[in-house]
Amino acid sequence: MTSQRRVLVLTLRTDENEFEQSVASLEAQTHSNWEHVVFTNLPNKEAHDALYATIMRRGGEFGLFVKLDADMVFRDSQALARLVDMFDADAELDHVQSAVHDWYTDSPMMGLHAYTPRCRWSGRDEQMFVDYRPEFPGHRIDLTTPPAPFVLHGPDPSPYQAYLFGVHRANKVYQYDRLLIRRGEARSQWRNLERVAAHYQRSGDRRLGLLLLGAEDVRDKVLSPDSYDIQARAAVRERFEERNRCSDEEIRQMLSTRWLEPARHKRRWLQKLVLRDRLTWLAKKIGMETP
Repeated sequence: MTSQRRVLVLTLRTDENEFEQSVASLEAQTHSNWEHVVFTNLPNKEAHDALYATIMRRGGEFGLFVKLDADMVFRDSQALARLVDMFDADAELDHVQSAVHDWYTDSPMMGLHAYTPRCRWSGRDEQMFVDYRPEFPGHRIDLTTPPAPFVLHGPDPSPYQAYLFGVHRANKVYQYDRLLIRRGEARSQWRNLERVAAHYQRSGDRRLGLLLLGAEDVRDKVLSPDSYDIQARAAVRERFEERNRCSDEEIRQMLSTRWLEPARHKRRWLQKLVLRDRLTWLAKKIGMETP
């Protein structure tokens, strides 16, 4: 039986090359009872706050809310129906966080969110980690097995978009905007960058090389701690243009002693992180407040 649950699909959009492909994949879904709202060119925190406020404001109109980023493309025409079916089958289910297939790392990555109208966000001052969990009366599922992944993430990024991905992930590794880091997040994003490097080794795709150079520019503080946000994009674009003038061979040479020699590059990257990581651990041990 076809579900009649009405769905609001919410999209945050800035520089994503896949936006038209994402919309086309939504329009092809067999579950056709949906509406689409797009938030365009908003700063990171403002965009997420607007998305959460929309869910809470329009809770009476929809039975499900799906956060589909502008670089996410449904894998097939049945994907949304399968996601809706999960909620129809479990009346207590309020939040699903699902793995996507991520092109950059060529591996699964948590990224797609679906919420019932019972979800509520109280707001917080955090500027970088803005995709936080809501409060709800039921339960959540972190889905890493079928029917996930429902979507492909970043299947056709522009070179600039790939560079931004590296900037964004490295900012979450080093977290230069705070004294005490979120240790679990830093380690998770470090593993993602390692997977990108392995994908670059296999494919030689120039965009992955630019991504790793973006991460290097964050590590070495060539870019400011707020470079992940749209408000700093002028400086990021300027640095990208400089990097993009390099040939494929020049990019590979720049990365050869950093990312293409795993033991060496891991030592060099982690030496910038380990002291702050230990400081955060010590602060937690003695009862100081940590992020």
